[in-house]
Amino acid sequence: MEIPVDWQVSELISSHQQQVWQVHQPSQPSLRDMRCEPEVLPNVGEWCDRAENRWLLQNFAGSYWLTRLQPDAAKGMTSTQSWLGTLLQEVTNEPYQLQVYETRHHPKQLLNHLRLRHSNRNAQLVRLSAGRYYLMLHQPLEWLFLHQTSGGFLSLRLQATGAGND
Repeated sequence: MEIPVDWQVSELISSHQQQVWQVHQPSQPSLRDMRCEPEVLPNVGEWCDRAENRWLLQNFAGSYWLTRLQPDAAKGMTSTQSWLGTLLQEVTNEPYQLQVYETRHHPKQLLNHLRLRHSNRNAQLVRLSAGRYYLMLHQPLEWLFLHQTSGGFLSLRLQATGAGND
């Protein structure tokens, strides 16, 4: 899957694991233009999991950003682990921080962990559809979108940074 030829993009980041572009045209791009049926994630953007690439299209402050993740390229590298799994990508754009994790844990296992270790955060899990879950946490406010893949789950974590994030 390639970027459409009529899109005007500027490459900002390029590594063996990910690439990030700023999209200048069209004015409202969609992953549908890339022959992909995207999943719309509220407060995050469009997500598409295709072959060996995972695509994320986001709109921050009127600018569109396209990210291609190649998680298999990350195998064998030093990685950051947390209760959400292995960190694949982290993007901060005040006042939000977006992190993408890969895990083999089912969302219900993550929810049980939160209820045991973080009972004051009032975790709520909603099943959106088969293999897709939404988890909201309080104090501080945090949103998790969990998407099933062939090898486990991808966790997209969106949280507010700085003051007033409760």
